[in-house]
Amino acid sequence: MAPQPLRHEISIDGQTWAVHGALPDLRPDGLVRWRYDDTRPGDYLEAWLLHLARAAGEGDITPTRWLSRDGDFQFGAVPDAPAVLADLLRLYARGLCEPVHFFPKSAWAYMVSGCKLSKASARWRSTPRNPFAEEADPAYSLALRGVAEPLDGDFHDCAVTVLGPLLASLDDPRVAP
Repeated sequence: MAPQPLRHEISIDGQTWAVHGALPDLRPDGLVRWRYDDTRPGDYLEAWLLHLARAAGEGDITPTRWLSRDGDFQFGAVPDAPAVLADLLRLYARGLCEPVHFFPKSAWAYMVSGCKLSKASARWRSTPRNPFAEEADPAYSLALRGVAEPLDGDFHDCAVTVLGPLLASLDDPRVAP
């Protein structure tokens, strides 16, 4: 199908936010996206945001499916999608004013491990075996200068807000519920 326009407005704390764009790769049986590489946390997030935007505007929608070299996953029903999207927009609005402690790879490891901080720390901390950990990202270093421990309560809250509903809607045998 041709790219389908997407536009709806959400009121958050007295302000109206407009979510708009175009949905590429939409088919009659759902949205399909792909990348020829192993699935990464960013892939889940990209597919989730597209799926959530569709669900928040249309309600009951066809699945969103992502194909990767190492398998595929899909998202199904999203209970109360407008509220979930509003929570993400609140976090985004906060992030426009201050650094929020959401780090996709660390948060993914944290959530899929049942909120084990040791798993998040292993993705966050640089080591000789993991020199490209998230803490080595110059953008994080700049935004978090002076922050002693970024994997704190705000990290937990952000991970739960962003990834909790995603994991509840996710159908992927590679990710334990």
